[in-house]
Amino acid sequence: MRYVVLLLALAVLAAPHAAAQEAERAPLEISSNKGSYVRDDTVVVSVSVENRLADGSHVIITVWAPGDKRIEVRQGEPALDNNFVATFVTRGWDADGTYRAVANYGGYTAEAEFEYTAGREDPATWANYEVDNGIDGTFDVRYEIRGGSLTSLVLVPENLGLVAEIEADRGGSLRLEIPNEYVRSEENGREIPYIVVIDGTDIDVVEEDAGPDHRRIVIDFLEGESRIEVIGTFAVPEFGAAAALVMAAGGAAAAGLSARLGPRGRTFR
Repeated sequence: MRYVVLLLALAVLAAPHAAAQEAERAPLEISSNKGSYVRDDTVVVSVSVENRLADGSHVIITVWAPGDKRIEVRQGEPALDNNFVATFVTRGWDADGTYRAVANYGGYTAEAEFEYTAGREDPATWANYEVDNGIDGTFDVRYEIRGGSLTSLVLVPENLGLVAEIEADRGGSLRLEIPNEYVRSEENGREIPYIVVIDGTDIDVVEEDAGPDHRRIVIDFLEGESRIEVIGTFAVPEFGAAAALVMAAGGAAAAGLSARLGPRGRTFR
């Protein structure tokens, strides 16, 4: 009988502790990779859910500027590890102050705050990078980089494109103005998106107008990333009949990939 009383007493004492542990386990948690940012930084927002819903519900992350001005939204299903990560590039954010990242999922809401200063911007300017054309000379690729430096840019004909090596001190962006004479991405005479891979991960990019002879792409990168591959469907030097087969395969791959770009929640613009 004394043992029964003792066990009951232990159960009573343990119950509040177990309840406290349960209360500490939030159904939805959100955090940012840093506490403060400046212009052209990359804000990485991570969300963790306690229970991943089977109905395919999306995590929705909304960023609010001071004065409750909604500026950007990302959404997607949590991964199998119950996490969802989205990135936001601060390009165009013009208000200093405290920003809020608010996550909604399964009826729950979580919020994280961070500071942003719009005034400082990298003194980036356009420059030319001389690239060996693989035949008898070189050609120039105009570029602009913020948040790091471009250390190498080479033409890789077997990949039908360019490979850039960068040193990323923080999140930023690389603009490349690619001459159509040397690298192209097209199918049946029409331009299609370049495939862009950073350190082994496909990303989406923004394209800007650069006239009829060039294509300009804007590639957002994260702190510490280093290798950027830009893959098209044509690059000099050509390889005769074999090149035609590679170009056709590359065109099909680029068209298929363009329909599924956007992992890491990076741009979705």
